[in-house]
Amino acid sequence: MSSINSLFKVAFQTVSIFGKAVGQAYRQSQAQSAARKAAGISGNGVSGSFAQEYGGINVSESMDILNLKGADAKDLSKILDRFKTLSKINDPNNGGSFYLQSKVYRAAERLKYDLKMENPEEYKKLLDELEGASKEAAKDVKTETPKK
Repeated sequence: MSSINSLFKVAFQTVSIFGKAVGQAYRQSQAQSAARKAAGISGNGVSGSFAQEYGGINVSESMDILNLKGADAKDLSKILDRFKTLSKINDPNNGGSFYLQSKVYRAAERLKYDLKMENPEEYKKLLDELEGASKEAAKDVKTETPKK
């Protein structure tokens, strides 16, 4: 009979401890939810934090990675130029690092995202101009036929 009482005591204590843990976790979850709501972050963590970090990277980190200072971070042509240069340097096919190349990509995407959010029409216009300039530059390149 004593063993049955001991078994019930252990079971009761286990359930009691488990119940307290579940209750504490629920209260903690509610507190976090209230804090997130006060900070303007939705349930999936997108709205408020997304404005600060896009692709897991913030503006300051992006500028450091691309080695851009001040107003250069608002210049799409400079962002794209640094992106192309650093991507080429870090190309895994040329002995570079895929990790670093990914960081460069995320940094450029973050800064382009900011430009697009600030003024979508101007961003599209700049992008079209840059694409047009690239096409014109490609037309200007003279192709020589090899002599036989």
